Amino acid sequence: MKATPRIRRDAAPRSETADAALLLAAAGLLAALVMAGGPAAAAGGRPVPGTALDVSVSTTYDAQGRPAAVVHVRVPHRGLVFTRDGEGFAAILQVAVVAERDGRRVGGGFAEATARAGAYEGTRSEERLACDITVVLDGEEPVEIALTARVRDTDRVWRTDLRFDPGTGSGVPWYFAGFDWNVPQEAGSLAAAADTLRAEVTLVRLPGRGADAPPAPTALIFRVTDAGGKKQIISREDLPAAAPDTLRRRLETPAWNLPFGPLRLDVSLETDAGRRLDLAPGRDLVNLRVDWQDDVAWRLHVDWLDGILDGDARRSLAALPAGERPAAWRAVWSARPAGEPPDEAGHLLRIVEADRRFGQFGRGALSDRGRIHIQRGPPDSIESQGMDLSYPGQWEVWYYRRAGVLYRFYDAYGLGDFRLYDTAPY
Repeated sequence: MKATPRIRRDAAPRSETADAALLLAAAGLLAALVMAGGPAAAAGGRPVPGTALDVSVSTTYDAQGRPAAVVHVRVPHRGLVFTRDGEGFAAILQVAVVAERDGRRVGGGFAEATARAGAYEGTRSEERLACDITVVLDGEEPVEIALTARVRDTDRVWRTDLRFDPGTGSGVPWYFAGFDWNVPQEAGSLAAAADTLRAEVTLVRLPGRGADAPPAPTALIFRVTDAGGKKQIISREDLPAAAPDTLRRRLETPAWNLPFGPLRLDVSLETDAGRRLDLAPGRDLVNLRVDWQDDVAWRLHVDWLDGILDGDARRSLAALPAGERPAAWRAVWSARPAGEPPDEAGHLLRIVEADRRFGQFGRGALSDRGRIHIQRGPPDSIESQGMDLSYPGQWEVWYYRRAGVLYRFYDAYGLGDFRLYDTAPY
């Protein structure tokens, strides 16, 4: 006979993210305290270790060819401290940087950015607030950059030191002067109906470069990095040595040729000698396109239609050859009753969210909580019980009031590996 879990009821209903959000908030606060001592972070695009703060530095040039360090700071909403602002919430991130060379200040700057959320759940999300500072430098010798980031009117502070070498791009005869793409800024995702990712960069020749010698052979490279850190070159073009002072280059790649889920698009100029200049910063997007050609990916997407199609329909769909899959997939969504959630994009975003939230022990969309999230969306509330001396394990109960059903998940060892225990009406 199954034991009945003892559940602690929260004072107010919590969303599906609330329990994890408390842990993340505590981790963010601990990170802030740890970072207050200022451990060094690696320059060149890697995040500050042990904290939600993501800091990177890249090289750019002004119209006179002078190098500049662009300091990029990214922090998810869960790492900030929000206060009430009208009907919603707001947090202001202030960032100050000082660049020194041989103990002498050679540049610095200050900037601030505001994060806003209409509801509490948005304050605990992975949506990232961006703050960039450009510091023009005298010369291309390495510099030490001291960074301080603070959430205004709070004690949430990060400090870190970075060593930056602007000379890494000194052999590149071009610099980035513009970027555009077909991913809506407000959506941040390549819509399910979009078949192609399109981007355009504008390159300008650096003054004085190549005047006395032929310019270094340079390639324009587009890369994507998936949520697991795997990089993939999606386009490489050798730029002509004899070219006008301004070049425009376009990328067009089928969305199904990109990994499904969250991606970062990075664009760089690289010479044969190993010099590299990056477009700053990288661009984030979410690819919602199903890969029709990959049999394993296709079968997974069909399996995630549980609750939308019955078992026989899913088996028939999974057995289709690659050429018939796009039309069959579109037919599934065109047959959905108008206004009944989820639509195609909403369903695919549930998969992305499940991967992000429940991926501690493998792919989150394949976990028990991920599967229920994909099928039903976020629960109306969550009740939980932590481990104590009298009762082993941890419990989560997800309530779906409109459907009149609850799901109990059990984590036997307190490691976050929740398995579906049972389901019941209520």
